[in-house]
Amino acid sequence: MGYFGRKKIFTDVTEITRDNVLEVLRKALITHWSNKADMEYLYAYYKGRQPVLNRQKEVRPEIKNTVVENRANEIVSFKVGYLMGEPIQYVSRSDSKSVADKITTLNGYCLSEDKAAKDKELADWFHICGTAYRMVLPDSVFERESDEAPFEIYTLDPRFAFVVYANSIGEPPVMGVKYIQRSDGAVIYSIYTKDRYFEVENQSMIVREEAQSLGIPIIEYPANNARLGAFEIVLPLLDAINTVDSNRLDGVEQFVQALMLFHNVDIFGDDFAKLRDEGAIKFKDEGVNIVCIPGTIDRDVACSEYTLGFDTAANTAMEAIDKIRDSSVSHGRCSVVEVMGRKRGYIALWAGMATSADAIVLPEKWDGNFDYIINALRKRHTDGRNSYLVVVAEGVTDAGKLADLIQKETGIESRVSVLGYIQRGGQPTAKDRMYGSLMGAYAIEILRQGRGNRIVAIKNDILVDYDIAEAIDLHNNNLDSFQYQLSLMLAE
Repeated sequence: MGYFGRKKIFTDVTEITRDNVLEVLRKALITHWSNKADMEYLYAYYKGRQPVLNRQKEVRPEIKNTVVENRANEIVSFKVGYLMGEPIQYVSRSDSKSVADKITTLNGYCLSEDKAAKDKELADWFHICGTAYRMVLPDSVFERESDEAPFEIYTLDPRFAFVVYANSIGEPPVMGVKYIQRSDGAVIYSIYTKDRYFEVENQSMIVREEAQSLGIPIIEYPANNARLGAFEIVLPLLDAINTVDSNRLDGVEQFVQALMLFHNVDIFGDDFAKLRDEGAIKFKDEGVNIVCIPGTIDRDVACSEYTLGFDTAANTAMEAIDKIRDSSVSHGRCSVVEVMGRKRGYIALWAGMATSADAIVLPEKWDGNFDYIINALRKRHTDGRNSYLVVVAEGVTDAGKLADLIQKETGIESRVSVLGYIQRGGQPTAKDRMYGSLMGAYAIEILRQGRGNRIVAIKNDILVDYDIAEAIDLHNNNLDSFQYQLSLMLAE
């Protein structure tokens, strides 16, 4: 993309006729194709196909993480939600009952056409591509039901539609175009002017022409004068975030693999076969004393009651959920928030309790039954609540399907937020900094004593150490029962 924004398409022709329609179309397509190339890029970016996926590394190319933190999608979702969160309704400022009745009828027509959903689709397109197009056509009297609208509303893909404006005072539209490619490769252009309809094949042949009195039924909805998409101006920043996150993970992986090389890494046990393949370590006795410190946000090292990074991740999740909940309250929604944790639910448990979640879905307690979640939300809805929060640990269940189920069973509008890698970054909390210092000092003391192959742990809030092999063999998939029961009490 050489510049930001899309070009408005102009012609010097003030009236489209059979004699000039092909020439105007060909010239307009030159500008449209330039716009289309940008829109294709923006749409792919919005869906997650971003430049970081093609990053190259000269040093250690075998370690190449490609993290897509799809903030473009989040920006569009936020913008659309803010703009179209409440369906558009028409109101009358007149005291006339006949006018009010007509407005009521119009709102009924819009409801029958599902205009609210089509408005959201339109907003999606112009926030992604910078512009969008709608087509309004009459509905045949003989084909529609008694309560249906006398018109049909279509949202057009802006990559395959455009409007041409006269290069004169007021810049009035003179031609609306949409097109498709048939299975035989031919491109069919549907062209509307103020009084004619043309069907053109491959820019070269008019295959159909007829009079029409609708005017130009294709209307352009630019996001702004420059036809800028919502995230377009910050594309360099979004690319930089993806690169930084990817490089950060590369650094961690390279460090772990460096330890393996230095200390003759091996692993044993069926339960750790996968970890061995992915870089998990067991140090052999090769004359080098090694002391490990448990560092993982998941708090899933069985020998220790605490692991470095957990408190920072839980606080990050809590702060993010607080912000999401503010939006839920203002819009009367249910927010389903997915947090990290893999097979352990401590981040979900702590963040959910700290934000007064209505339901917390944990891997240690999940039995596949959604009823208790649905029933809890129904009860709160009956009690007069207008906003709801469900916190889900990743991998337990599909957060999107859960949100759809909640909306289907309760009628409460539900949205999904996946916090993702933001939980693995940021400045460490005071607790993590303090425990890191304590564990580090304890590890040094172990080395000073001439001991090795140990792992530092927290037990009953006291620093202890275990043999690494013994620690690896420990298994504990149980949540703190008191914390779990308290979460259930607080959610009632």
